[in-house]
Amino acid sequence: MAVGGGGGGGGSEFHPHPVKEQLPGIDFCVSSSPNWPEAILVGFQHYLVVIGSIVIISTIIVPLMGGGNAEKAELINTFLFVAGINTLLQTAFGTRLPVVTGPSYAFIIPIISIALSRRFSDYVEPHERFRQIMRAIQGALIVSSFFQMVVGFFGFWRIFARFLSPLAAVPFVTLTGLGLFVLGFPQLAKCIEVGLPELIILIVLSQYIPSVLKSNKVIFVRFAVVLSVVIVWVYAEILTIAGAYNRRSVKTQLSCRTDRSGLISAAPWIRVPYPFQWGRPTFNAGDAFAMMASGFVAIVESTGTFIAAARYGSATHVPPSVLSRGVGWQGIGTFLDGIFGAGSGSTASVENAGLLGLTRIGSRRVVQIAAGFMIFFSVLGKFGAVIASIPLPIVAALYCVLFAYVVSAGLALLQFCNLNSFRLKFILGFSLFMGLSVPQYFNEYLLIAGQGPVHTRSIWFNNIVQVIFSSPATVAAIVAFLLDSTLSRGHDSTRRDSGRHWWEKFRYFNQDTRSAEFYALPWNLNSGFWGDGGLMMVAGWVDGGSGLIIDGAAESWVVDDDVQRSTSLTAIKIELRHSSSIGPRATSSLMKRDSDSSPLILENYPDDDEDCDRHSSKDRDRPFSWYNFHSWCPFFGDDSRVSPYSSRISLCLLFVLQDLGFFWLCAFWGIWFVFL
Repeated sequence: MAVGGGGGGGGSEFHPHPVKEQLPGIDFCVSSSPNWPEAILVGFQHYLVVIGSIVIISTIIVPLMGGGNAEKAELINTFLFVAGINTLLQTAFGTRLPVVTGPSYAFIIPIISIALSRRFSDYVEPHERFRQIMRAIQGALIVSSFFQMVVGFFGFWRIFARFLSPLAAVPFVTLTGLGLFVLGFPQLAKCIEVGLPELIILIVLSQYIPSVLKSNKVIFVRFAVVLSVVIVWVYAEILTIAGAYNRRSVKTQLSCRTDRSGLISAAPWIRVPYPFQWGRPTFNAGDAFAMMASGFVAIVESTGTFIAAARYGSATHVPPSVLSRGVGWQGIGTFLDGIFGAGSGSTASVENAGLLGLTRIGSRRVVQIAAGFMIFFSVLGKFGAVIASIPLPIVAALYCVLFAYVVSAGLALLQFCNLNSFRLKFILGFSLFMGLSVPQYFNEYLLIAGQGPVHTRSIWFNNIVQVIFSSPATVAAIVAFLLDSTLSRGHDSTRRDSGRHWWEKFRYFNQDTRSAEFYALPWNLNSGFWGDGGLMMVAGWVDGGSGLIIDGAAESWVVDDDVQRSTSLTAIKIELRHSSSIGPRATSSLMKRDSDSSPLILENYPDDDEDCDRHSSKDRDRPFSWYNFHSWCPFFGDDSRVSPYSSRISLCLLFVLQDLGFFWLCAFWGIWFVFL
C-alpha cells in the first residue's frame, strides 16, 4: 500500500521500507568468513577494541587495591588471557554469535566497595593488600558465577526471553550502547588534541571515503579502525617526543603522552596466568550478594549485545534457548575470572558488537581469531603492553562510533512495531527516559554524597540497589518489560503493535530452519540435546492409560504401548502436561511436525469408533500424572516407577544436563576441591 504520492501527476509512489528479519548489506554473516589475511587483520581490530575496556577497568581498580604498575600489567595480562578463553567458549558452545567476552563495568561498584572495606586496612604493605583484596574479589566472583549459570542452564532466562517483544527489546538494546556515553566524548576531551583527530579520521575513512571512491572501498570500511589508530598514535608519539606536554599538568600528561602508562617497563616478557595466582579465594556473604547483583546486570547488558550482534551478523533473531545457553556460558566465564583472578566478571563486549556493524563483517571465525590474539599477547607480556599503552582518548574516540552502532541496532528493532500506536509511544518513550534519568540520579548522588541514595546499615544491600539502578540498560529493560507485559494485554492489537508476531517463529529453536545455520552447536552436539535447541523432551503418561506423550522432539515419532527407542535420545524431561485432545485410553498417537507451530503436536488415531465413544468429557479433562520413565532415561531401567515427588526431583536433575551444564558444574567443582 502506498503511503504517499508524487506531486504533479508524476505517477511515482512511495512505499514503506520492508521489514528485514536479517540485516541486508553485511559482507560476511555469522557462518561465513573472509579470506585468511583479511580475517586476521579484522580479528586484530577486535583485539585493539577490547584492550581499551581492559585497560580502563584495570586503571580504575588497581590503585584502589594498593597495586602499582607491575600489578596493573599482570592484571591486564590475566584479563586478556581469560577473555580469550571465554570468547572461544562463547563462540563455540554459547550463543555461537560473533561476540567478544570481556570485562564488565557492572562489577566496578562492588569491587570498589571491597577495596575500600575496613577489613583490609590492617595490611600496610601495598602488594600484600592487593593480594588480599584480590582474593576477596575472587571469592565473590565465584559465587556470582553460579548465580549466572543457574539462570542460564536452568532455563530461567529462556522464560524471560520468550515473553520479550521487539518493543520491550528496543529500550534496553539501545541503552546497552547509549548508557556507556560517559566513556565516549568525556574521556576523549581529556586530551582533545589526540582524541578529536582520531574521531574525525575514523569517520572520514569509514564513511566519506568509501562513498567517494567506489573502487577499493572495502579496505577503508573494514580496516578503518587500525588505520586511524596507527595514524593518530604516531601523531601522539611525535607530540610526546617534541615536548608538547612537558609543562602540562600531570593529569593531562597521563592522558596524552604515549610514555606514561608504565606498562611496558613493568610487564614481564613471558608470563602465563594460572588459577589462584593471588592465593586461595576468601568468601564474604555481603560481597557475594553485591557481586550477584552485578552478575544480573551483566546478563541484561549481554542480552542486549547478543541481539545487536545477531543483527550485525545477518542472523535471525536469537532463540530464547540460545540466549539462555549463552548466559550459562557467561557464568562459566565469570567462574574462570574468579579462579584466575581477573579482577572483574565477564560480559559480552558492546564495543566489539559495534565493530561488527562498522566493518560489516559478522563472522564468528574472525572473533575467534581475535581470541587467539588475546591469549597470545597475554602470554607475551611486553608485546601486549605496547598495544595497551595506546592513549585512552584514542580508545574513547573509537567508542563514540562503535557504541553508536549498538544504539542504532536497538532502534532498528522498531521496524517490527507499529509506530502509530500510542501504547507503543508511551512504553518506548517512558522506558528510554527512565533508563537515562534514574541512573543519572543514582550516579550524581553517589558522586556528591559519597554514598548512594539508599544507605542502610547493610553495605551489601546498598551496593545491590546502587548496581542495579546505576545501569541504564537494566532500568530500561525492567520498565519496558513490565509495561509491555501488563499494559493493555487483553487488546487484540497489542500483540501486533509490539511486534510479537515477527518473533513468534523464533520462540522455539526448531520452529525456523535458519536457526540451526547460525546457532547449532558444533560437531553435531545438538543431537545430544533435545527439542528447543537445548530444551529437553517433555513426556508423561496419561492417567489410567498407556498412551505416552512426547513433546519437543526434532523428529516424527509413533508412540504406542511398545514405545520405539532412539539412540539419539539420552534423557527425558518429565513434566505435567494437560491436553483435552487425548483420552486416557488412547492406544496410539502420532506425533508430527506442524508447519505453523512448534513444538511438535499430538494427533490421536483411535483403534475404532468404540474407543472414541469411551473418551468421555470427564476422562478428557483428567490431568496427567507422573508414573513412568522409560529405559532411555539414563537414571532408570525398564518400567521404573517413581513417586510424584521423586519425579520432580529427577526433573530438576535432568534439567541441569541441558547444554552440558551438569558436566561443567561438576568439572569446576572438581577443580575447586583439587586446588583448595
